[in-house]
Amino acid sequence: MIRSIVLYGDNWVAITYSLNDRWRKQWDLKKLRKYKSLRKLKKKLIELDEKKILLTKVDGAYYAISNKCPHMGGSLYKGTFQDGIITCPRHGAKYDAKTGKGVGKPKILFLEFKMEDDRSYPVKVEDGAILIDISAE
Repeated sequence: MIRSIVLYGDNWVAITYSLNDRWRKQWDLKKLRKYKSLRKLKKKLIELDEKKILLTKVDGAYYAISNKCPHMGGSLYKGTFQDGIITCPRHGAKYDAKTGKGVGKPKILFLEFKMEDDRSYPVKVEDGAILIDISAE
C-alpha cells in the first residue's frame, strides 16, 4: 500500500492505493486542503501523516522535498525560492527543488558546514491530479 497526497482540481486529498490494484480512493477530510491559483503556484507547504512537504513548481513541472533543512531543521518554505533553488532562512544552505540535492553549503560568518541532501519525494501528474508518493523512505 502507498500513501499519497493528491490534488484534484483545487482540493488536496489523502489517498491509499495498491500497486497491484486499480486506484482505491479513501477520502480523508482531515487531510483535505484547498488551494487557489495553482497556475501561479511557486511553492506550497503540505502536511500529510505528520510529514511536512514542500511542493514547488519549476519550469511547469511539480517537485516535492522535505520542508525540514537537513542542516539545522529550518523551514525551507520560509526561505527564498528562485530559479529552482530553495535557500534555507537559517544559514543559507541551498537545495535544488527538483532533486533535494545540496547546491550551496550553509554558512555562519566565515565558517562553512557539511552539506547534506534533502529528502525528495516522487511526484507525477495523472488525469489532472498531482500525486506525491510519501511512502518510500
